[in-house]
Amino acid sequence: MSEVGNFGGRRGDIRKILLMTVSALALSASSLSAAEDGDDSHPVLWIELGGQFEAVTDPQEPYAPVFTSVAVAHGYQSPTVIQRSSRYNYGAESAISFTPEDSDWEFSASVRIGRSRTAGRYHRQTPAPKTPNPFCAHTQYCQPYFTLNKSFATENNTSKFQQNMTVVDFQAGRDVGLGVPSKSRSTVSLGVRYAQFGTSSSLNDNAMPYPHWGKLYISAIHASFPVGIVNQYYVTGEVTRSFIGVGPSLSWKSSLPLTESHARTAQLMLDWQADGAVLFGRQKASGHFHTKDVFRDLKYTGTHYSNGSIHRAHAVVVPNVGGQAALTLNFSSAKVSLGYRGDFFFGAMDGGVDKRKSETVGFYGPFATISIGMGG
Repeated sequence: MSEVGNFGGRRGDIRKILLMTVSALALSASSLSAAEDGDDSHPVLWIELGGQFEAVTDPQEPYAPVFTSVAVAHGYQSPTVIQRSSRYNYGAESAISFTPEDSDWEFSASVRIGRSRTAGRYHRQTPAPKTPNPFCAHTQYCQPYFTLNKSFATENNTSKFQQNMTVVDFQAGRDVGLGVPSKSRSTVSLGVRYAQFGTSSSLNDNAMPYPHWGKLYISAIHASFPVGIVNQYYVTGEVTRSFIGVGPSLSWKSSLPLTESHARTAQLMLDWQADGAVLFGRQKASGHFHTKDVFRDLKYTGTHYSNGSIHRAHAVVVPNVGGQAALTLNFSSAKVSLGYRGDFFFGAMDGGVDKRKSETVGFYGPFATISIGMGG
């Protein structure tokens, strides 16, 4: 019997996201009703809430125990197969921006968080194969096949992986015009970006593949006899990796009206934004691994242990580029946006096992936001 499982987030997390979505829609509905009063004033304070579901690129080296090739040759699945990082994360974002009246300046602060978790499991249990009996001529008077071991060949492999990300921005920008149609803004902003990424993974594998043939030598009579040999393999390990950095950022965002603006209807806008930053920070990787190979035959039992650990920390400079585009329904005091975003941090994480290996962390996927305007 063979079975492979892959399990994602918990039901409680999904319930929280649904509750947040319902609350945000209710808040939006009340604001859109207020927008129908025909007020042409422009809010000076905007509060934004949203969520995202993104694909993740964060390659990490799997751990291959010293006995991997031998175990695979004996019918054991490699422990590297079950080790895999999360392919997607989900999260939330919020922002607040302030534009003084009769001013082209805008001040904003935003935070974006993401979480993901996966769990893998592999189980196999198969009867030991029948072995031809070399002393039998395949007649009715003898048993033509026998087994080296009446037990089953078994494998039980499990792994867990968790990932988190946090990106915080503080910016001050100014409407620069740049030939964009009237009644729209094109803003260039300077600021500071803080980013934090972390992963943790664990591995627990054990297996007893099919018994195989060996030779038992008896010195007293100078003879060798066939004998069944059984190997059992065990591996456990845990690894944590992280990056924390901060540095200057630059962004350029603009809005292009797609429909005419009317007092009692929403205006459809095409919003886009390009971002760049240089983060100065530190990447870390630490963990430990323990393996055991137990050998048994009629003569003796032997055990081989192997232990390893990693403890690395390096100061790094991480370039960061990103961008997004969204369609926005713009009311007098509310906005609803649906778009797609990509954000990449080059060389942010140490994804190696035996030696350092800087890997790029990327997030890309759809997002949705609701903004409420106040004041003005």
